[in-house]
Amino acid sequence: RRHRRLCSREDPARLRGTGCTLASPTGCGIVYALFRMSNGKLLVPGERGLVGASASAEAGAAPLEAAAWRLIEVEGSWSRGGWVQLRHVLSGAFLRLVPPPHPLQWTFSVDAQPASHASLFQLECDKPPCDGSAPVHLRVHPDATGARLNYRGDDLVRGHGNAPPWAPAPRLPSTRIAMQTISLSRLAADMRQWAPRRRACYAPCASPADGEESSLRASP
Repeated sequence: RRHRRLCSREDPARLRGTGCTLASPTGCGIVYALFRMSNGKLLVPGERGLVGASASAEAGAAPLEAAAWRLIEVEGSWSRGGWVQLRHVLSGAFLRLVPPPHPLQWTFSVDAQPASHASLFQLECDKPPCDGSAPVHLRVHPDATGARLNYRGDDLVRGHGNAPPWAPAPRLPSTRIAMQTISLSRLAADMRQWAPRRRACYAPCASPADGEESSLRASP
């Protein structure tokens, strides 16, 4: 499979079908979020789609779209324990757990299409409704283990606990995530700020159609 080039796209904020536009972001109800793990770094896809806590959380260090995830409500409200898909803004790919007995079991990756229950997440906060600034635990749907996304050290995240035998991670100090919601207006402003650098870095001819199949996969 060919790699998707991360350059100019027809739908850079992943708004297709929502009625919202980058040109008029005010009042749009779309919610994006950053997830900072206990190592102080942001949750992002890495090489070949394997997800880790490896991006700098320092303001202005990188475009927001590189670390932002769009919250897509599938069942219920995200702030009240409903199930959501998390779509990475820059790549357009969906977060998923790789459950057992896959050879890459317990890793988190991104894929071009959501993977049924393995791509459904619940944002658990201490006192619902979540307000977009309180710590959360990211829980996978129980039909795909019910594990929490767990920081394991060295920028790695997994779906299992911290000691063998490996089983779905319950709520732990290492599954606690600092969440920060972002409005479309803020994302749009950041995109405008980074636009000159993006144009200098990516050749226009290197951008396939937005619907081209992605090669983002988990890897050993």
